[in-house]
Formats: sequence, structure tokens, C-alpha cells
Amino acid sequence: MKRQSGDPYHIRKPSEEVIGRIAFAYSSFNQLRVGTLKLVLTNDYLWLSSELSIPLASIISIELINKNRDILISFFDVLKNQNISVGIYCPALIGASKRKNEELVRKLKTLIQNAKPLEELLTG
Repeated sequence: MKRQSGDPYHIRKPSEEVIGRIAFAYSSFNQLRVGTLKLVLTNDYLWLSSELSIPLASIISIELINKNRDILISFFDVLKNQNISVGIYCPALIGASKRKNEELVRKLKTLIQNAKPLEELLTG
């Protein structure tokens, strides 16, 4: 997996070594469905978009919020030397989004425990 410009937060989404792909419908204001957010997960990274990859080792916390409909991910950005929080907000039309969120959080917490140390990712 090649880093772009030495930045672990801007790595191209992989086509290999993917262990999970999860799609979420998202909404904006009062529109029911605007698009789909496609997350990609490997043993060491989570891609929220083509512009943001998060090393699992840098994740500080993952919380289910808003009655388990939404996910809040906080991570430490070593380049900016600050904590950053990103929310995944999903419409709760049926219980499926809650189950999908709970599944993702469980999977991420397990992977975080086994992820390569951030230092190794930055130098590798």
C-alpha cells in the first residue's frame, strides 16, 4: 500500500487486502437519501472516503451515538498534532442501520487491538 506524499491520512483505497466493505445511505437536511458512503477496511486502515484514510492505530475512540444510529470516530492526527472527530450519520428508517453500525464498531474495536503500531505504518 503506497502512501501519497508521506501522509497516512491520504492513502489510495486498496483493491487488495480488503477485509470489509460497508455501504451506508446518508442524508442531508430533510432529504431522505442523497447518496452512499462506502467504507473500506483493512487490517491497519479505515477509508471513509477517497480523501480520508485513518490508520486504525491512531483511533482513540469509537462511539455509537443518537440511539446507535450514528457513529463518532475520534483519532489522533500525528501530522497536525491534534485529535480529530468524524461522524458517520445514517438515517434510521429501519433497524438495519443500527445493526450495521454495531457490527462496524465491534469489528473496528477488534482490529484496533491487533493493528500495527502507528510508528511502523509511518516508517514502512
